[in-house]
Amino acid sequence: MQGNPVIGNWKIQQPQLSNTTRNLELSIQNEHTEWQIIYPHFADIAVGEGFSSLAAVWRSIAVAEKYHEKRFRAMLQNVQAGTELEAFYQSLIKTTGKTAAVRCESCGYVAEDGIIPAFCPVCGMGAEQFKRLGNG
Repeated sequence: MQGNPVIGNWKIQQPQLSNTTRNLELSIQNEHTEWQIIYPHFADIAVGEGFSSLAAVWRSIAVAEKYHEKRFRAMLQNVQAGTELEAFYQSLIKTTGKTAAVRCESCGYVAEDGIIPAFCPVCGMGAEQFKRLGNG
């Protein structure tokens, strides 16, 4: 992708270290921009250049960033409510019957269907890096 300028109307804010609440708010904004705009745009560029496999990686990374936004939102709610961090983790657990989401311990990618992939679509680590969330 060398030589192709990235054109877009987004702005990633440089972190202005502040209190925890403000830091989480900035993180939420940045993660949202990444999964909603930046990585899909990168994927479109890759497709246009004939790199469909790379585009799939960009789209997988966007899924992980969307989950990061969700995690930061849950953490912010718990910080504002003054609850323990464990409540944050419990709020992320999404189960359907006996199936629970699984998370890559290496990069944080979450497969909400509960199926442990042979390798992480984001970082490429093996199935052994996945941990079940919840009681599944």
